[in-house]
Amino acid sequence: MKPAFLLLLAALLIGCALPAAASADGSGVALLPFSVHAEKDMGNLSLTIPEKIKDRLLQEGTRAVLVTVEPGTDANIWPLARLRAAGAEEGAAWVVSGSFSMLGDHYSLDVKVLPVSGTGAAKTFTTEGDGMETLLSKVEGLSGEIAALALGRRKVVKIVISGNGRIEPEAVENVMHVKVGDLYVPQELSDDLTRIFAMGYFDDVRIESKDVSGGKEVTVLLVTKPAVAKVEITGNHALDQDDIREVMDVSRGSILNLVRLEENIKRIKALYKEKNYYNAEITYKIIPVSDNEADIELVIDEGQKVMVKEIRFEGNRAFSARTLRGVMKTKEKGIFSFITSSGTLDPETLDQDAGRLMAYYHNNGYVRAKVSAPEVNTEGRWIYITFKIEEGEKYKVGSVAVGGDLIQPEKELISKVKIGKEKAYNQEVVRADVLVLTDICSDEGYAFADVTPQTEINDETRTVDITYFIEKGILVYFNEIEITGNTKTRDYVIRREFPVYEQGLYNGSGLKRGLRNIARLDYFEDMKVDTVKAGAEDRLNLKVRVEEKSTSMFTFGGGYSSVDNAFFTASVTSRNLFGRGQTLSVRGRIGGSTSLYSISFTEPYLFGTRISFGTDLYNWQRDYDGYTKKSNGGRLRFGYRLWDYTTLYCSYGLEVADITDIEDWAVYSIGDLAGKNTQSTVSTTLAYDTRDNLFNPTSGTYDSVTVQYAGGPLGGDIAFTKYTAEAGLYVPLFWDFVGFLHAEGGYVRQNSDGILPVYERFYLGGINSLRGYTWEDLSPTDQYGFYIGGNKYIQGNIELLYPLIKKAGLITVAFYDTGDVYDNDQDINLGDIKKTWGLGVRWYSPMGPIRLEHGWPIDPPEGVSSGGRWEFAMGTAF
Repeated sequence: MKPAFLLLLAALLIGCALPAAASADGSGVALLPFSVHAEKDMGNLSLTIPEKIKDRLLQEGTRAVLVTVEPGTDANIWPLARLRAAGAEEGAAWVVSGSFSMLGDHYSLDVKVLPVSGTGAAKTFTTEGDGMETLLSKVEGLSGEIAALALGRRKVVKIVISGNGRIEPEAVENVMHVKVGDLYVPQELSDDLTRIFAMGYFDDVRIESKDVSGGKEVTVLLVTKPAVAKVEITGNHALDQDDIREVMDVSRGSILNLVRLEENIKRIKALYKEKNYYNAEITYKIIPVSDNEADIELVIDEGQKVMVKEIRFEGNRAFSARTLRGVMKTKEKGIFSFITSSGTLDPETLDQDAGRLMAYYHNNGYVRAKVSAPEVNTEGRWIYITFKIEEGEKYKVGSVAVGGDLIQPEKELISKVKIGKEKAYNQEVVRADVLVLTDICSDEGYAFADVTPQTEINDETRTVDITYFIEKGILVYFNEIEITGNTKTRDYVIRREFPVYEQGLYNGSGLKRGLRNIARLDYFEDMKVDTVKAGAEDRLNLKVRVEEKSTSMFTFGGGYSSVDNAFFTASVTSRNLFGRGQTLSVRGRIGGSTSLYSISFTEPYLFGTRISFGTDLYNWQRDYDGYTKKSNGGRLRFGYRLWDYTTLYCSYGLEVADITDIEDWAVYSIGDLAGKNTQSTVSTTLAYDTRDNLFNPTSGTYDSVTVQYAGGPLGGDIAFTKYTAEAGLYVPLFWDFVGFLHAEGGYVRQNSDGILPVYERFYLGGINSLRGYTWEDLSPTDQYGFYIGGNKYIQGNIELLYPLIKKAGLITVAFYDTGDVYDNDQDINLGDIKKTWGLGVRWYSPMGPIRLEHGWPIDPPEGVSSGGRWEFAMGTAF
């Protein structure tokens, strides 16, 4: 037999255990075995069908009995007289017989219900279906029809809704279980009366019925509650009325529904809890204003603001309460709570804190640790929170293995996971190891690889053995790379940033690098990337949808910098020229000590190769302290990406400068360059850059080493060799804070065939180095007091950045600077290095970056104010 049939047979046989009821008083129903006609053996179906009908009759309060007949007898073909006689022998008022026929998967069920007394005709019920799994519901339906006939019940033929007022009649009918066509059962109508009253819209509900042609007509008589004329709110101070009304759906014109009103009060209390008013009480008054309208007055008693006073722990031995509180996001009220929101209780955050505490224990070797749900007690205006902890013992890391589908030799894979280097078992490290192994698989094309950490806890040795089990799945290929949303930027500009290709193997790291590269372009407001199956199991389509933003900008403005004093500037820049990813910029700048005009062009992929090309032309005049330099020059730039994030840059620059207006006291140091002179320079830079954003990074590094050479075989009057190195690291911290560590240094020497001018030496001080000093404060001087710069320098900066308004690009910064400049005959002395600290604000505005920072020198040298100075820059890169 089929499983479906066996399940059906079992369900039907449940009724067999119930006792039959019949008597000789001429009431009840006698049921005869059904005849069964089918191509296959249907088991005991001839008895189970009438047994199921008998069960339903008993439930309805009708006495029923199954008549026993000789095996092989087909009672369904008996004449009516014999059927009545069989019913009379059992003292029944009705007798039931029937037949079941099945051909293929289709069946029909025919039932005859015959009154025992009199000469009335039999009532016939017929139903059909497909599949034995539907037979149970069909039998149940027929059983209800037979019960109604046996009990003399009638059907509901009409339902009338009266007095519903503004409430749609369909709304009332939807909550009623009794529908037109159902049997008339008074108890079910009584239950519906309760359901209608629970809607909350009615002061009174009555249900009446009467006999009509074909059955019963049911009338629901309603007395509707009044409408709301207005809602007044009093007693609120911590919340605005607009905030309160926003969560309410009881308003002018709505039906006065007390159930909905209570729900509204719960929502208002939830608002107060968000503000830490946990003792807020809200009552209401109903004020009738007419026969069908009433006012509602909400009276709010806010009570005192409740704050978290103390977070307690019971059972903690391994970690102090202070350490555990540091793990949690819920904090005790502090003196700066008006800024930090410490002391605020968010129930959802508190529940998550229990998970954070559990994770902290598991990450420190306490694999059996348990943390209870927090107990919250309120005493007056204070909240006390208690966590009960069962720490258990600390477990070390046992054996570490990698099994399953090994992409690389096990020894090599184990060297890439970190759990083996941990002294105690750390669940967080295990999760990180899973990601590392998954990435290794995805880089080999196994996009659906699954890595499962299997742990075995040994309580005797208090160790945890870990096996990372790898199921690599199938090799997956990229089918198509589909780019949409780019109305200006050409497809190839986006495609070339992805180190993955159509019809190429899936590569998880390559996909991530591509996303980072595109983000660094800063051409797009938003970008969404998704991989979807391309029909075959081993094919994925890569879908990239971008939302472009303006990359061309005209700016006009002015500002002030500590080097150039007041200035005015105008520029036209396109960072995505004609959608080709090229950059063209024309700038002009006129200031109190500087005027600069320049034009520059950059092609990041020359002829579609990995070589970048750029050129710059400029006219620059700057008034230094003691002389003026006017120069015209240009530069050719080339770059080649060696590896991911690593680029080699080379450039050649030619400048013709005219040194004029030399002061008498500056002749000793700059006099040799009076008049026109030529500088021919080659520069080489090796740079490693993983910053997530070039303009406002939050993570990544920038490291570079640069060598400049002027003169010699290149010609010109200027000859020097300059070495500089720089390293910067951005680290995301807590609460959107970003840490920035920066260090740089340099050395320059004059070559024998030319001059090293003072403006090619090193100076520190100002907004880009040691804030709080001017750019000349730390410079060595000649015998006449002229600032000549140093031939070497070191510099270090530490910054803590926080986005005040992230979308607007407004950032606050705290910094610590250190460094110094040294002359040829001076050695670097870290014991006497200069230091400053300060605070500032930065705004990445549409006109360009703006900085306002104040630095205070620490133990400044003689002649430098310890009060520091403001540093302001606008429209300049930093």
